[in-house]
Amino acid sequence: MGGPLDSLPPALSGDLQTLSAVMRSARSAYVQLLDALGVNGEQALLDAVYAGRIALHAGSEPYLSARTLATLQHNARAAMQRLLAAPDDDEMSPHALAPHIALHAALSDPLPPELSGRPRLTLDAVELEVGARGTLVVRYAAADAWSMRWRTFRATDDGTLCDLMLPGLASAGASAPTPHSPASFERRVRLVLQGLSDGGTDDAAD
Repeated sequence: MGGPLDSLPPALSGDLQTLSAVMRSARSAYVQLLDALGVNGEQALLDAVYAGRIALHAGSEPYLSARTLATLQHNARAAMQRLLAAPDDDEMSPHALAPHIALHAALSDPLPPELSGRPRLTLDAVELEVGARGTLVVRYAAADAWSMRWRTFRATDDGTLCDLMLPGLASAGASAPTPHSPASFERRVRLVLQGLSDGGTDDAAD
């Protein structure tokens, strides 16, 4: 899921074309994701996970993606409406479109030393390549909704879910970390990257 986020401008002033492309892409990805799971919204997906109709490992990241995509399409539509009302507004930053976009910007400056390239931004995640070892896929939908998955470069490796937070996860009977604000979560990601660079995933997010 990349597309229109691959080259976001530093400001969205007057850029209705980019906002329209973001909104359409997010909407299309959102519908496809939920249709594949047979649910009609991100809350319905979360409810299905907690009710046991969809396994936690199978539904947690799709929920995070769906929530991010919903936020992205809502905020892109609102930004278009603001630009139509005030075409000369030069204060609109793409970081306001979704939390993971702001996280991508924060992890790009300063760049974590463990990375072999710049962070990659997709419609629903931030991908961080750690040398020749693998990629950390980070989903950050909100302070109480995020995950990190470590994927090696083996073709058969679906990755290890090394960090997860969902709304109501602790009350559903599963252990859950404390919610993290954007700045706090950025620090958490950097600590996980340090742990991965040192050679392990088990303790990286503790």
